[in-house]
Amino acid sequence: MAAVRKFALLVTVAALTGMPAVAQQAERETDDTEIIVTAQKREERLRDVPLAITAITGDALDQSGALALRDVVTLVPSLYFSQSQGPVQSNVSIRGVGSAGGVAGLEPSVGIYVDGVYLDRTSIGVADFNDIERIEVLRGPQGTLFGKNTPAGLINFITKRPEFTLGGDASAGVGNYGFHNVTASLTGPIAGDKLALRVSAFYRARDGFLFNQTKNEDTNDLEAYGVRGRLLWKVTDGLELLATYEHHSSTQNCCAAEFSPVGATQLGLSAALGKPFPAVNAPDDLLVAFDGGFSYRHKINAGTIEGNLEIGDYTLTSISSLRDYKQRSFIDGDFTQLDFFRIISGDRDHRQFSQELRLASPADKPFSFVAGLFYFYKRQNERGGATYGADTSRIFAALGGSLAALAPLYTTIRSSASGSDIVNRSYAAFAQAKLQFSDRFDMSFGVRYTHDEKSIFTFQTTTEPVAILARPRNERASDDDGQFSGVINARWRPDDDTLVYASLTRGYKSFGFNDSEVNTAIGQRRFFDAELSTGGEIGFRRSWAGFQLGITGFLTVFDNYQASSFAPGNTFLLQNAAKLTTKGIEVETSVRPAKGLLFNLNYTLLEARFNDFKSGPGQPGGPTVQDLSGAPLQDAPTHSLSLVGHYDHRFNDKISGFLHGEMSLRSEIQTAQSLDPLLVQPDYVLINARAGLEFGKIGLEIWGRNLTNEIVLYRGGVPPALFTAGSRIRFVGDPRTYGITARVRF
Repeated sequence: MAAVRKFALLVTVAALTGMPAVAQQAERETDDTEIIVTAQKREERLRDVPLAITAITGDALDQSGALALRDVVTLVPSLYFSQSQGPVQSNVSIRGVGSAGGVAGLEPSVGIYVDGVYLDRTSIGVADFNDIERIEVLRGPQGTLFGKNTPAGLINFITKRPEFTLGGDASAGVGNYGFHNVTASLTGPIAGDKLALRVSAFYRARDGFLFNQTKNEDTNDLEAYGVRGRLLWKVTDGLELLATYEHHSSTQNCCAAEFSPVGATQLGLSAALGKPFPAVNAPDDLLVAFDGGFSYRHKINAGTIEGNLEIGDYTLTSISSLRDYKQRSFIDGDFTQLDFFRIISGDRDHRQFSQELRLASPADKPFSFVAGLFYFYKRQNERGGATYGADTSRIFAALGGSLAALAPLYTTIRSSASGSDIVNRSYAAFAQAKLQFSDRFDMSFGVRYTHDEKSIFTFQTTTEPVAILARPRNERASDDDGQFSGVINARWRPDDDTLVYASLTRGYKSFGFNDSEVNTAIGQRRFFDAELSTGGEIGFRRSWAGFQLGITGFLTVFDNYQASSFAPGNTFLLQNAAKLTTKGIEVETSVRPAKGLLFNLNYTLLEARFNDFKSGPGQPGGPTVQDLSGAPLQDAPTHSLSLVGHYDHRFNDKISGFLHGEMSLRSEIQTAQSLDPLLVQPDYVLINARAGLEFGKIGLEIWGRNLTNEIVLYRGGVPPALFTAGSRIRFVGDPRTYGITARVRF
């Protein structure tokens, strides 16, 4: 109810100021400037695309101060981002549906693309928004032209191309928590009008915003850097090649979790062992207590070659991409100041190759089409281990019962190691055709067939004297499957400024597997089936002078939804456990009431619930499973709203300035699918602001994010230890940050 009252207040304010509600863009533009997107694999004006799409330009990202995907959420209400133990465990959802990014056998429901290249994991995407041309967020199933793993939608990052005019920019910023951010970009010709180059780089560092009371130091810090180079070669008038290389590296002491509440057993045991748990003041006090370490490191090297060949009026496009990702992480497995799960380590070596070949006919004909072939290959090797620390024996003895008998066996440090080798091959053929019945009405029909092959080898070794968890020691398995997906779309333009469309889409997400937490002896399936989504959508867009309005109604049904379900043996398995429905309304408007003044107000009303989920995870302290049929999904707020205001003013020929503000509202969010009442994030509002002056080519800005210091719970859970009954761990978002940035452009 509090969220509804806040929403009503915002709408009232909007009405009083002449502000309609919801935007398709958030950028400094003149009324006659059009955003060009490639959501249908050919260039189109944003307002002409019969899809639910939000396009955020590079200028909009600069104005917002967005540096990473989690910052974009304030601009796109239907988009949600959360993270737990580390960047690998980041999760992106659209219209309430997403999936955990850190599980090797579970592919994401929201596709991530960079310059049209599919990425297998959210964490191996764009590391920094320096030199981004735009971000396209496509909502709803995208099962034809993109296809792979897009049953809920996709995010496509488009980076800037080289230019034949010399230009560049640089920025340097500092802020609280020791924040430093430096970016630079340079582009220009290197061989007349044949070769052009663009090079960009960034460096970013920040101290930790959580304080570890056990080790008396900050944690959750960050240091990252990267470079991207793009070379454009216009071989002939009808042939161009675009080569891209990028490298980025990140080191973080991340990601620790707050304890709130702390259970009586944990408090009593800690005191009995002479390591009392430090005082915790409140759920949002940014205090943690652990004796081990949390660290995450990754390196990414990627190369892409795109070729475009004009064959008469047709265009043949080839995109070849190779991406290599290496990650190493360590976490304090019990999250506490006790030396129990001393360390849980993980090494991930991920290499993927993709090839797309696409033919596009002329777009201005009564019949036009885009058709192509797609191939994807991934090899991923994972190695991990856990070590039981020096306090293990004393903990078992203090807990008593059957555990006391194990205490003498753990007077020496015990450890286990496990790993998996995964190979995935995917093949697809697709085609989408448009029939232009008149100047005002057309229909599109698309189909895609995808065939996936997956194999896995798992192993585990241990020095534990007792097999506490029954897991396979050595196992090989493989499977394959194929599915159709597609779209039917009708578009009507009553006049030049109005668009009405309706679509029926089929999305597909490939089958997956349980890579380590499966005991095949108890009859559990190694593989689970593909996830399919069927979505219906009706949209309306209208443009007036200085005002744009968009309304979208949607309903999507997911079959064979891939979810975590409890299994015998005290472990959770990934399997097809549920059917669910998401439905709602999205409203987008943009208004320019005066020269230099822009307001956007975006709103999403969402209902995302399970139709059938009888084996859902149970709440702590209760049955291990519960029937979640009819229950809401996690990460699916009913109300989401984004309000953006931007004002540009020129004082004279040499000096101009701007003011920029953002407000993002989310209603209550379940952060755990068990619907644990202790892990609910109440409705909240985030406020960001930025102001700057430009002196010709030099700019100076002051900024602040999360100005009200709202500590948001993004993910919560039960600590993975035997003595933490009644306790909860909380992974929270960034506190208030502020700073100053200088820019130069030429």
